[in-house]
Amino acid sequence: MAVIACKNCGAKVNSEAVACPACGADPRTGEGGSPADAPSSNT
Repeated sequence: MAVIACKNCGAKVNSEAVACPACGADPRTGEGGSPADAPSSNT
């Protein structure tokens, strides 16, 4: 188990994860999830 950088947002993600916990994208391909430069909608 290694830690990799998500190709979509750059967050540190377990290499076995199927989705980045920060943006929801596939951390290996960067596909799906929220765009890396999108503002957070947490209010």
